[in-house]
Parts: sequence; structure tokens; C-alpha cells
Amino acid sequence: MSLERLRTDYVDLFQCHRYDDDTPLDETLRAIDDLIAQGKVLYGGVSMWSARQIEDAVRLGHELGLRRLVSNQPQYHILRREIEENGVLEVCRREGLGLLAYSPLARGVLTGKYTSIEDVPEDSRAADQRGRDFMGPWFSAEGLAKVGKLKKIAEAAGLELPAMAIAWCLRRPEVSSAIVGATKVEHVEANAAAADLQLSDDVIAAIDGIAPM
Repeated sequence: MSLERLRTDYVDLFQCHRYDDDTPLDETLRAIDDLIAQGKVLYGGVSMWSARQIEDAVRLGHELGLRRLVSNQPQYHILRREIEENGVLEVCRREGLGLLAYSPLARGVLTGKYTSIEDVPEDSRAADQRGRDFMGPWFSAEGLAKVGKLKKIAEAAGLELPAMAIAWCLRRPEVSSAIVGATKVEHVEANAAAADLQLSDDVIAAIDGIAPM
């Protein structure tokens, strides 16, 4: 029924968003494997799982003779870098899972459109409290001060801040793709072009100076 509503015969990638502590891991992995065997799903993955959870899933899947997970979708951007130190990057690299980084623009903060928490565009996410809450700690005086410094780094390198932020995510060999939202065609085109950017060591070092791991 779900596939009928999606008007498709199968989905390319089925990911379990967040770890389910109430369901045995083997049941979760078998369910994904069954969907693949039925031709309803091509590949299985996870989203927002810890390094230990990913490691356990890969090990148990191997023991049960199930198809391997192929992806992990963590939140990752210049202002949120914990996967670099909590083992997620290391486990995914070792086990061959591609990383699909979501929110590489920090839910819009790294677009550079916000210069202060008081002065925001009327049609932007930050125009109401619900949107500000969604943007989390990055939409703050401290967060926007960092963004202002990052924007200067981008300008000095002849880049737009969003393009630099996306290219920064993609600089890691573990990151297969970055998931970016857009409201205009030109945003889509600019975001896609960022995939071809190679940031210099100096630019990456400057970014690290503003937003260290």
C-alpha cells in the first residue's frame, strides 16, 4: 500500500531513522532483508545511529547471513562535527557504509542570510518561534557570530558561504553525498555546483579555527 501511494514498485534506499530500543536488532535487520528479498527495497541503511549501534548491526547481519547495510545518514555540518570524534566516521569507513550528510547548511544558518537574531527575512524559517526552535543552538548570537566569520573566509576564497559549507562536508572521503533543501531553482543549481569544489588546506584550516572539532 505504501508503494502504491508513492506510485512506484520499489524504493532505492530504505533507512531506519534513529535506533529502536524497543525492537530486537535482529528483527530490524531481518525486516530490511525481507524487503530487499521481496524486491520492494534495493538497499538498506540507518540514520542517526551511534558508532556502537552501527558496529553491532554490521556484525549481527554478517552472523545471520543478511545483506549488508550500505549507508548511514547523520547530521553533519561545520557547526556540528561530533561524528568526527565519536567513532561514527571511523566505523562507516571501516565497514564500507556511505555517509549521507543531512543539514549541511545547519538548517539554513550557514546560508549566510541571517546576520543577527533580531533582523531576519520575513519569509525565512527564523521568522517564527517554531522555525527558530528547529534551527536549534546555531541560531543564536554566538552561532551567527561564527557564521559571520565563516562568510568572510568564503568571500576571501571567492566562494559563496553555502557552497563552501557543502564542499566542506564533501571533503571527507567517507561522505558520499550531502542532502540539501532548497526553495529556488538557483539554489539547487548552486548547491549541485558545490560538489565540484575543492577547498584548499588554508581554507579548511581557517574554518577549523572558527569551528573546531
